[in-house]
Amino acid sequence: MVEPAFMVVPDEVVQTVGSWTPGIALASLHSTSSADFGFDPGQFLPVWAAALALVGYAVLASLAASFTTARRDLA
Repeated sequence: MVEPAFMVVPDEVVQTVGSWTPGIALASLHSTSSADFGFDPGQFLPVWAAALALVGYAVLASLAASFTTARRDLA
């Protein structure tokens, strides 16, 4: 039922957005080695962009944790 909704999005858009996900960004950092992760090398980001994407995800996660953590004084 959900699958037809995703069929509307062109493949180029999915690959462009997908290359910025944490999994592909991490695989992009490993792409300099001879390891094969099963991804098309054309999907990989440059190393600087992959590192920037992973740092961005870490910042977003830390902000979400900061705003959702209950703060209590220990006084």
